Amino acid sequence: MSAKQSSANVTFSKPGASANKSGYIWVAPLGTAIPTDATTELNAAFVGLGYLSEDGLTEPASLTAGDDIVAAGGDTVAQADPTFSKKWTGTCIEALNEDLLKVAYGSDNVTVTNATGTNNGVITVKEQAGNLEHHVIVIDEMLKGGRKRRNVMADATFLITGDITHVHTALVNFEFTINAYPTATQPAQTQYITIPKE
Repeated sequence: MSAKQSSANVTFSKPGASANKSGYIWVAPLGTAIPTDATTELNAAFVGLGYLSEDGLTEPASLTAGDDIVAAGGDTVAQADPTFSKKWTGTCIEALNEDLLKVAYGSDNVTVTNATGTNNGVITVKEQAGNLEHHVIVIDEMLKGGRKRRNVMADATFLITGDITHVHTALVNFEFTINAYPTATQPAQTQYITIPKE
């Protein structure tokens, strides 16, 4: 426990990086075994959503104050328990990332035909109504001093929530919201933060 304030406890956040992977957001099919620490390499089921805009990620407030309970006469005598929700927001800028397109539009709505020696490949995206896919989502962060933070969501959705602008002066991008939900055995999100060796 810290007895004094310390600059060692302030930090920035950068996209996670390892020998084989880089980026903030990693997505796997619902039911994939979730990581239980901040350093173990993610298994092959996880795909990366690539670069985010320079604004990075925003983690909105998780708790919303409950309603005031007012007695006859106008006195506030109590406050209801707060409500909890876990969200992340940001902007993906790799608009040609096949894995991002599958997560954004639904894996059944995106098909990829690879290029051959004689023919160009093609990505086909079908935009239509359907059930929202649920995933395992991990957000990996590099912190100051080489420390790492991993945010693990065992059941989460990824939804495009902003307009997609097509113009020659700016990148095509996807503003998104991630919503996480508790499961029978896991909270909505678990954080793992490394502590350096003495």
